[in-house]
Amino acid sequence: FHKFIRTNYRCNYIFDYHMQLSFVTKLTSEDCVFIFSHSGKTKESINLARQVKKTNAKMITLTGNSGSELAGLSDEAIIVVTEEGLFRAESLASRISYLTVMDILYTNTMYHNFDQNADSLKKIRDNISTTKTDPHYLS
Repeated sequence: FHKFIRTNYRCNYIFDYHMQLSFVTKLTSEDCVFIFSHSGKTKESINLARQVKKTNAKMITLTGNSGSELAGLSDEAIIVVTEEGLFRAESLASRISYLTVMDILYTNTMYHNFDQNADSLKKIRDNISTTKTDPHYLS
């Protein structure tokens, strides 16, 4: 989310499931939703995807399960294959893989409307630079 907020697009990140369900009612065909579920079988993710489908918003899912119902509901399913382990250190590979995919999507998005996105990024950097003791920090 924090990367996409730098683009010229309006972005929201809603952590709470009930708030997600509420927010979905405001989506239109002009919107795009990302849903993450490594198994593709999470009940909440599948229900959310069903609700998104009713709005005609575009839906991109990132999952490790190409045959899942979640992948089937999406307009685009990005399959991120990693082996999950029982311990946190072993699941690090999947988190890094998902972050890498999102970074690639962000970079492509920035280049898609380069001028508008570059302007948006400059405005954000200018605002953030006001919090630094050296005003030329990000210049």
